[in-house]
Amino acid sequence: MKHTYHIEGMTCSGCEAKVKKDLSNAENVTEVEVFKEDKKVSIIMSKHVEIEVLQNALGGKESKYQISLPINNSKEVVQKSCCSTGEKEHKHHEIKHTHQAGKYYCPMHCEGDKIYDKAGDCPVCGMDLVKEPEVIQSTKYTCPMHPEIIQ
Repeated sequence: MKHTYHIEGMTCSGCEAKVKKDLSNAENVTEVEVFKEDKKVSIIMSKHVEIEVLQNALGGKESKYQISLPINNSKEVVQKSCCSTGEKEHKHHEIKHTHQAGKYYCPMHCEGDKIYDKAGDCPVCGMDLVKEPEVIQSTKYTCPMHPEIIQ
């Protein structure tokens, strides 16, 4: 019979080999496959072996390697229905496209320093055009007698 268990504590291929060797030495175990990335171990046994026996083969409860029953990570998606019609409940979200006026350029500078008036894609490479930062000039006035006053 084949059983799959969850195993924690393996960090390298050496750990993987040690777990395989230790579990293979357990009584009634005929074959062991260890999957470090998935944190799983598949054990083929001639008779059922209790999980405590397998844990003892790994070094007991104080061991770096802890074996347990498989963890079920599958999450079933339950779709809601509207009333009893069987129609799926869903919402459409409006996407607001904001095209701000300004100057745009290609970040790859395909056509040199060419500037475009609208947002969009570069006609040469297809990348999104990037808006040039706007230079905001403001005039500030100060009094020569009171420089801390700025208007």
